[in-house]
Parts: sequence; C-alpha cells; structure tokens
Amino acid sequence: MPLSSEAASPLCLLVPPCPWASVFSHHYSFFVHTSTPPLPRVLIVEDDTVSGSLLQACIRQANGLPIGPARTADHALDLYATDKPDLVLLDVHLAGQTDGVALASQLRQRNPTIPLLFITGATDDDTYQRAQQLQPVRFVLKPFNPIAVKRIVEAVLLQMTVTAQANAIMNSSKTISLHPPPPPSPASVRRTTCRGTCRLPCR
Repeated sequence: MPLSSEAASPLCLLVPPCPWASVFSHHYSFFVHTSTPPLPRVLIVEDDTVSGSLLQACIRQANGLPIGPARTADHALDLYATDKPDLVLLDVHLAGQTDGVALASQLRQRNPTIPLLFITGATDDDTYQRAQQLQPVRFVLKPFNPIAVKRIVEAVLLQMTVTAQANAIMNSSKTISLHPPPPPSPASVRRTTCRGTCRLPCR
C-alpha cells in the first residue's frame, strides 16, 4: 500500500537538504529568463507609399524593427520622441513645409550621433551639399535597389553593435582599474613563504 503524504512526511525529514539546490536553481532561472536583445529601431521618413513599404521590408530583412513611415517632419519628430530610433532613413522631399534635410538637422540637435541615411530622388548639388554637411552614412538616389539598401542597413547596424560592445568593454576595464584588489597583509605573506619553519611570530 503506498504511503500517503502524511505518512511520508516524517521520512522526508530524515533526508538532509542539498546545499547546492539554491545555487542550481539560481543559475537555471538565469538561463531561463535571459531574453534576446531587442531589435534595433529604424525610423522611416518617406511620403511615398510604395517606397515606404519597400523600406520596411528592407529593414525587416536586415533584422531591424521599422518605425513609421512618417510622411511629414512633424510626424517624424513625434515618432523619434516616443520610439527613440537607432537609425533614421529619410527622403528629402516630404509632405509639408519642412524638407528632409531640415528635419535631419533637427534630429541631430536632439542626438548628435544619430546615424542618417538619405534615400531620395533629389539630384541637385544644393540639396546634396546641404545633406553632406550633416555627415550622413550614405546618400542613396532613387530608384533604389532594395538589396543594396538592406546591405547598407545591415552594415550600419553591425557597426553600431561593435561600437557599443567596445564601449562596454572599455567602461568595464575602467571600473576594474579604479578598484584594484587590496595588497596581501604581511602576516599572510609570511604564512605562505615560511610554512612554520621560521621562528618569527605570524601576526
């Protein structure tokens, strides 16, 4: 006849608890709850519906999260404030009074290091020079090749990941150097070297 829970409970008291149970549980829960890093967010500023859909597909294929597309500069600024993108793809000719170059200048005022990628049909020298003053990662002319845009986005996101990892390593090394381990005490040094053969008191 099998023992009930009440009858089996006194026997369980005779088994000592495993001292490593909490350690194993902690490490196991660490691996279970560890999630993948979030996808990099890419803001699309494009007033053309077809081009906006193509850019969304390019970003998804590059393992990014598309935001937008925003048709106007005001909409793009609102999306930037709420979603905090890591990269901005924008056209020069937008709906509204503010063009893409002026919008990019406003974004740089909010974040001087935000990468900018212009994808536009504007070919005049004045627009190109205005855009180049903002030092974009690339100036792609329309009609664009979706595969080329996908590879450009992949390269930019990869460079951002490498830079972030390098900065994290540098910050961790600075933290370690600012807190060096304390030097060993003279008593511990004597215990290690003499091993009881000397007649000096180890204090």
